[in-house]
Amino acid sequence: MSQQPPGNGPEFVDDATESVPPPGGEPARRDALRPLFDHGMFDPGTLIAGRYRIVALVGRGGMGEVYRADDLQLGQSVALKFLPGGVAGDEAALARFRAEVRLAREVSHPNVCRVYDIGEVAGQHFLSMEFIDGQDLAALVRSVGRFPQDRAIDLAGQLLSGLAAAHDRGVLHCDLKLSNIMVDGRGRLRITDFGLASFAADVVDGGVVGGTPAYMAPEQLGGRGVTTRSDIYSAGLVLYELFTGRLPFSGDSPAEHLRQRSEITPPAPSSVVGGIAPEVDRLILRCLEIDPRDRPPSALAVLAALPGADPLDRAVARGETPPPELLLEAGESGRIRPRHAALLLGAFFVALALSVIVGAHQGLVNRVPFDLTPEVLANRGERLLGELGHAEVPADRAWWFHPDVGLLKKLRESRAPARVEEALARGFPAVVLFRYRSSPGDLIAQRETGEVTWRDPPLEAGGELRMSLDTVGRLNYLEVMPVRRRQDGAPVPDEETVWAALFGAAGLEIDSFTTTTPRWTPRVFCEARSAWTGTSTEAPDLELRVEAGAESGRPVYFEIFYPWDEEQSSRGTVSWIRGWLMPLAITVVVTAVVLSTLFLAYRNVKSRRGDIRGAWRFAILGFIATTGEWLFTANHVASGNELILVRRGLSEALVSAALCWLFYATLEPYARRYLPHSMVSWTRLLNGRVRDALVGRDVLIACVLGQVLFLLSMLPHVLARYTGWLTESWTLPAKWDSLLGAGRILGEFFELFAAVIFFAGVFVLMLLLRIVLRRPWPAAIVLFLILTVGWSRAFTSPPLE
Repeated sequence: MSQQPPGNGPEFVDDATESVPPPGGEPARRDALRPLFDHGMFDPGTLIAGRYRIVALVGRGGMGEVYRADDLQLGQSVALKFLPGGVAGDEAALARFRAEVRLAREVSHPNVCRVYDIGEVAGQHFLSMEFIDGQDLAALVRSVGRFPQDRAIDLAGQLLSGLAAAHDRGVLHCDLKLSNIMVDGRGRLRITDFGLASFAADVVDGGVVGGTPAYMAPEQLGGRGVTTRSDIYSAGLVLYELFTGRLPFSGDSPAEHLRQRSEITPPAPSSVVGGIAPEVDRLILRCLEIDPRDRPPSALAVLAALPGADPLDRAVARGETPPPELLLEAGESGRIRPRHAALLLGAFFVALALSVIVGAHQGLVNRVPFDLTPEVLANRGERLLGELGHAEVPADRAWWFHPDVGLLKKLRESRAPARVEEALARGFPAVVLFRYRSSPGDLIAQRETGEVTWRDPPLEAGGELRMSLDTVGRLNYLEVMPVRRRQDGAPVPDEETVWAALFGAAGLEIDSFTTTTPRWTPRVFCEARSAWTGTSTEAPDLELRVEAGAESGRPVYFEIFYPWDEEQSSRGTVSWIRGWLMPLAITVVVTAVVLSTLFLAYRNVKSRRGDIRGAWRFAILGFIATTGEWLFTANHVASGNELILVRRGLSEALVSAALCWLFYATLEPYARRYLPHSMVSWTRLLNGRVRDALVGRDVLIACVLGQVLFLLSMLPHVLARYTGWLTESWTLPAKWDSLLGAGRILGEFFELFAAVIFFAGVFVLMLLLRIVLRRPWPAAIVLFLILTVGWSRAFTSPPLE
């Protein structure tokens, strides 16, 4: 069968008697009476634009003549469509035509006829398009009457997939009908003539321009504008004809068509022919609603409502990347039986209870003396400061808990769990330290989060101090910036009195120590210095070293050194590998990830593959999370310096939001392409559909799995405590800031989002390696090596304080 012309508007026969001449030639005159086999304006073999050789005329339509031609440069068949002279002479129409063709060229979909280029020969404009060796649906319907339901559903799915791809590019068809839909010899459907209906110059009664009245939506017939829902109405008429073999309306004028569409409810397809599924009935009638707002919101929504195979499965089978809208409308309901939901909920609470019970016995908090609250420890530290001669009332202060990293490492190396438990229970030496800072002015951290740490901000002004106590309130470390004061002749305490007071605050007996030469240089100025070695009554087998300093009769420095501190300090200088090679390598990797992310995100956005709306929402989540972390962890001050914290916090939040946007725009299209079903509930959740059944089911399952995985992660700690087998995992890690109150717990919760950004960066690195190395296994091995080196550096380097 011959290919029918993909025409727009009412079909007509062109009686022109003069053809368009080939470049450099004269018009080929024809007789008034055409031959039996009409070749149109060009005879077979005519060369057009020095590139296309005419094979045959395949038809005529409202948009002119269509020829099959051979592209001599690319060696493939194309369709050349010559526009009528009325359009060719209208500059405004041509400008709009070129603009819409630019959009149509971007529509790359298996169910859309590709538009290649625009050309001109002797004043005649033409399009070069994909040539489809097949028939249009109008001819097929005329030959078969109507399609069986399964075949009609398959064709409808292809039609809606192509229409959705065009709508995604902002291209409206405006003249969707059976004669504009081709089916090739393999049964694959193509939509033709996208974006060309408005240039058909098909003016009919009532002032309607473009389109075919029998397939036009009421608003299009009434001249009230055309939207994507107008195309959905036309698609509904096409579906009606596919399933029944006829249209629901008939009329001989646009006015009559408009009256029928506005006043008459179309009969259900099942009332015309039998055997049509009820969901098909409802779907087609919904597409034919008079009010556009009552129709499905998108072609993807119609596709998702079709019975049969899941639209995601259809897209994957065709090698397509399903758009985000399809994930929103996918047929996955996620509904589970109430008893199954109850079982999952019960399993979650059981696992949660077990996690609390096991964590309470395995964590450090319940295995060391921890009877004093942070506020009580802060008051006790301030009282000790007053006894040591630092009675000034601070203007700002901050405190937190911090583990003794050296002692933890030493305990991990122990092969005697019983001795470890004994050391933890006696509280000396302290595994967990309470750190305290105060200042006569505002404590303004230099980091963007605004969180005050042990070394941020640095001690600068006189009277600023940092101090650490153990969990029972004994002094472990003291460092005070000396205050410049006027000598008023008051008696200055002697050094022995100062040293005795410091030892008393630390719970040590100075008589048990022997004076020695100071070894370590204090970070603050000291007029007098001294050092001692000895043991404590609580740990007589542990050799201690104590150093102290004083200025103007007041202690400004005190520190207890344990054997593991001496070991760490005697390691010497940092090797060149850790000193500059590893930081350089990490910098190169991070830079490559960021630049690659910029490139991939730009490519996805330009090709419109990325979920831009989802990227913005994910960025907003990143901004909120980072802002929440800053709000609950920063050391806020009641002065104008708070503006500095606000500026730093907002800048950090904006950077996090930008990274979230880039990572999402980079990774989401690939996840949607290769793991579409796993993205359904996430896409719905990100679009605010929190009450969706699939979202609820997946969240419930994730909660159960999360608690089970947490219990499994506790297993090595339990075995280590009671068997001593796994000595490297003898105790659970802790988030010490959670002991500081509800505000810091919320800060820790928001801080977890930073881990999301980190792992997104890891996935981008994996994607980059996959692109460079072309195979997944080499990429996975290189990624493993990079992460192993980075992790080892993270765990062998001193913690940031």
